[in-house]
Amino acid sequence: MSRARAASRASAFVVLGAIGCGDVEPPVLLDEQESVRYPFPAWDAGTVGEVMLRVRVTPDGTVDSVELQTTSGKPALDSAALVDAWKLLFEPARRADEEIAAWVSVPVRFEREDSVVSEEHGP
Repeated sequence: MSRARAASRASAFVVLGAIGCGDVEPPVLLDEQESVRYPFPAWDAGTVGEVMLRVRVTPDGTVDSVELQTTSGKPALDSAALVDAWKLLFEPARRADEEIAAWVSVPVRFEREDSVVSEEHGP
């Protein structure tokens, strides 16, 4: 498996967490979009981790602010998550029938599938 292909398979927004308040439906991450890119040096080094971002979603579903809520402890992973979060698209938050801006927590996991055995490298 090529490094680029492996990196694209390994990176993903796997869970979208949202803290809503009462009558507000939180933003929802839209399907079918590119995930966060796994930095090649971090991939090559076997670096894994989770970053928690706080993202402000506008009424049109775009991101207008990103904050690092919890670091992975690895600057390369934190940076990749912060940079690529700006590209995310959401179904905006709603209060009744009105689309509103809202903050949402977004966990970003960088994981490797090292348990996959390829013919090229063997077990």
